[in-house]
Amino acid sequence: SFGRCPHVFCQGQPVLPVGLSDLPRNYTVNVFCPRCHGLFFPKSTRQANIDGAYFGTTFPHLYLMTHPDMIPVKPTQEYTPRVYGFKINSASFFYR
Repeated sequence: SFGRCPHVFCQGQPVLPVGLSDLPRNYTVNVFCPRCHGLFFPKSTRQANIDGAYFGTTFPHLYLMTHPDMIPVKPTQEYTPRVYGFKINSASFFYR
């Protein structure tokens, strides 16, 4: 109910809520993708106003440790940046 991962290669993986701090009123809630291990802001403004301390920093990790059958496999595809079909050198300033 917290949305889905915005990365294309995660194929709409459901995300879990997580806080960046266990102290109240420091950060709002973020969402954690168990497939790519990315942290994102929730798309819903209603969810974006929830204090992250309600979920804490351990919720998604403890949930996945409790339910190992819910751990998704890593994406097999990997994005390779290209310009006009040519790969960008990894030493380039524009390569991320």
